[in-house]
Amino acid sequence: VMGGDLPPRPAGAGSPYITVWALQDLGGAGEATLPLQAIDVIKGTLNAGGEPKVRAYEAVAHTSHPVERPAPDCSVAPGLHPEQLCVTWQDPDFHADRDAYWYARAREIPSCRWSTQLCVSKGVACAALSPANGIFPAESGFAGYEGCCRMEGEPGSFTGKNIFATLEERVWGSPVWYEAPQN
Repeated sequence: VMGGDLPPRPAGAGSPYITVWALQDLGGAGEATLPLQAIDVIKGTLNAGGEPKVRAYEAVAHTSHPVERPAPDCSVAPGLHPEQLCVTWQDPDFHADRDAYWYARAREIPSCRWSTQLCVSKGVACAALSPANGIFPAESGFAGYEGCCRMEGEPGSFTGKNIFATLEERVWGSPVWYEAPQN
C-alpha cells in the first residue's frame, strides 16, 4: 500500500510488515547510474509523552560487499554491488496505541559531489593559492576555483588543501500510515 493508510489492525496482530523493493536508476542517454548500497526505513511516531519522534532503521537491506569512497579522480568502481535490493521488514518498536508512518529510502554507493567533480576535472592544485590573500593568481589558471580548497592560516600564510566531498544519492518512497484506534 505505497502512499496509503494501513487497514485497521486485526485483534491480536503484531507489528505490520513492510516490503520494500528498490531498483538501480535506469538513467537516460549517456547518464551514468550507480548500483545500490542499502535500504533504510524511516519511522515517524509519537513517544509515550505525545512528542514527535523520527527514527531511521539503517541498512535493513544492504550490499554484501565493502562500500568504498570514489577514487581521487572521482571514478567509482560499481564492483559487485546490487542493481536491486528487496526486504520484508517488521517494526521492532511498534506501539498499536500510537499513530505512525514509515517510508523507505534507498541509497546508491558513494560518488563525488558535482563541485568535487568540477575541481578534479580542472586539476585544481590548492598549493598554488597566494599565501598573501588565499586567492589563485591569474597565471595559475585556477582563478575563481578557490571554493575547491579548504583554507588554513592567516593573511600572509594562507594555505589550502583540496576538498574531496562525496555523497550518496538517495530516493524515497511514499509513506505508509498507521492510525491507532480511538478509545
